[in-house]
Amino acid sequence: MANLNQEMDLKYVKSLLKKKNESQPKPRQRALVMVLGDIGHSPRMQYHVSSLVKEGFDVDFVGFRHSEPRAEILKSPAVEIKVLSDVPAALRGFPRLLYYPIKVVWLVLSLLWTMWNLQSPDLILIQNPPTIPVVFCAFLANYYWQAAVVVDWHNYSHTILAMNLKRRGLLQRFLLAASELAEKVAAQYSDLNLCVTKAMAADMKRRWNANATTLYDRPPDDFGTFDSMEGRHFLFMKLGGVSSAFRSEDVTSTGTETAFTKKDLGKGVSLKANRPVLLVSSTSWTEDEDFGLLFDALKLYDDTARKSPEKYPKILLVVTGKGPLKDFYMSRVKQEPLETVAITSFWLETADYPRLLGSADLGVCLHFSSSSLDLPMKVVDMFGCGIPVCAVKYDCIEELVQPNSNGLLFTSPDELCQQFLTLLAGFPNTKSNLLARLKAEVQTFRQTSWHSNWMNVAEPVLTAAVERRKRNVVPSRQRLAYALLGLALLIVPFVLSFQLLGSVFGR
Repeated sequence: MANLNQEMDLKYVKSLLKKKNESQPKPRQRALVMVLGDIGHSPRMQYHVSSLVKEGFDVDFVGFRHSEPRAEILKSPAVEIKVLSDVPAALRGFPRLLYYPIKVVWLVLSLLWTMWNLQSPDLILIQNPPTIPVVFCAFLANYYWQAAVVVDWHNYSHTILAMNLKRRGLLQRFLLAASELAEKVAAQYSDLNLCVTKAMAADMKRRWNANATTLYDRPPDDFGTFDSMEGRHFLFMKLGGVSSAFRSEDVTSTGTETAFTKKDLGKGVSLKANRPVLLVSSTSWTEDEDFGLLFDALKLYDDTARKSPEKYPKILLVVTGKGPLKDFYMSRVKQEPLETVAITSFWLETADYPRLLGSADLGVCLHFSSSSLDLPMKVVDMFGCGIPVCAVKYDCIEELVQPNSNGLLFTSPDELCQQFLTLLAGFPNTKSNLLARLKAEVQTFRQTSWHSNWMNVAEPVLTAAVERRKRNVVPSRQRLAYALLGLALLIVPFVLSFQLLGSVFGR
């Protein structure tokens, strides 16, 4: 009887201890998220940070801070932004042959110094491209940390480099081979690879025998249709201070008007019956996004709309983004004015970007992948805000834009012009059946948000990678070998930099 009582007491104590342990909050893990670029222009990595925080991670977010990230990241006590130092302005005037090696040395030292002063993470999440030097700095640092190294593949560095090469001599071919070798090592030696398309995952398996999990981009929870008429009116009034294209042409109005909305005294806001189509496009103004294709399509549309103004509406095209070719193309717009199409371009505040998209009627994407394996985030943003998209056709784009379902694909100005004529005829009084059908299908895409998709796809494999690394601590001799491998591969950028690194990172 005494033994029975002791056994019951022991079970009771164990059950109390179990309940106590279960009630204790799990200790927060730590993640290091690295971007060798502007964190404010790295939406996917910002979404990773937000999801990691929601799932119990404290996050060190390392990168340049040329623009502000999302408000939820700035306000989160679990996120510490570690800003990389830019190359001093005094060094930027050096000749390219001298400047690029200096820039690479500066980046490597800045990365390693920043990482040296961080707490030991359980997870290191890195954006690729660029591969050099950020991935190998992570491998070097991991010699001490023993964290799981995860590479998130947005594209390939070597294909971007190839697109920017003007010549293909012996040196250029060597540099391309060296760049691809660096990516092969990164893919094979990381604990986990994430990528943006199934096509990329298959290519990495075929090319490097490296496994990758496809995590599609999805819009964050705060992206959606901007249905508030008061909110739209306020936004258009605000943008009217930036661009005259948003201002009303009616100077006799008794209330406040924009090109799209009207607010009479003592009444609410309404959409104007003669408003233009609000067409939006977001571009980086680089060679892989041919704005000339869109401009030529709009010139063709203008020729038709001028002849049939009762059928085809005016268009206001808003182009957001910054880049090296912006001045070139906007000067062309000024030199060739159109009668039924107005074109304006400016940089939006972070909060206003989804509001503008949510107020738009149609989106255009000019992205053409250097690898034909990545997908444009701007289309995800547009779908997230409820607008269908006309997008440039390339190999894997149909993983995102499904023709005649949630958008249309084009390959030439003539084809894009014909899509405009079909979608916009009779706007806004008699909207196209095709446009209505595309908008309805986009709502289906919006049902899956970034975080819900991240929880279903990324969270299980990230957790498994972290646990696997904790169970399999690499012996010190092998760790040293990995560190030396990372150090050896860091030599590659010094070769790359002499002529071509600027084409990847920009000056």
